[in-house]
Amino acid sequence: MITWEGRSCNSFPQYGRGRGAVLHGTDGSIILDRNQYTLFDKSGKQVKQVKEAEKSATTDVLGIGFLDLQHMKNFVNAIRINETLRAPIDEGVITNQLCHLGNYSQQLGRTLNLDTKTGRVINDKEAMK
Repeated sequence: MITWEGRSCNSFPQYGRGRGAVLHGTDGSIILDRNQYTLFDKSGKQVKQVKEAEKSATTDVLGIGFLDLQHMKNFVNAIRINETLRAPIDEGVITNQLCHLGNYSQQLGRTLNLDTKTGRVINDKEAMK
């Protein structure tokens, strides 16, 4: 079991951070952002913390605005002048696909089994619709 909460478009600070994600699993939790992550066991005791040497320039910047425009400009330039994508589509597809699969699983009220190489649902025609 895992519960995920991500905040990139909301400036309300949580756990002393303005953006990032919190993952709660059956054996513990992790708080992460662009500069660090902190791992806790299920009793809330800190198990591990890893910090970047320098603070990222985008740590306290909301996801809407400048950063989105930079991603869009990079995408258009990749099409027009073959500029290298800074956010590769093959990685973005995986992230978005997991969100969709989570929604399908919730709507159907059951676990979905996946082929880890293709990301397709196995033996569930209803989910594949």
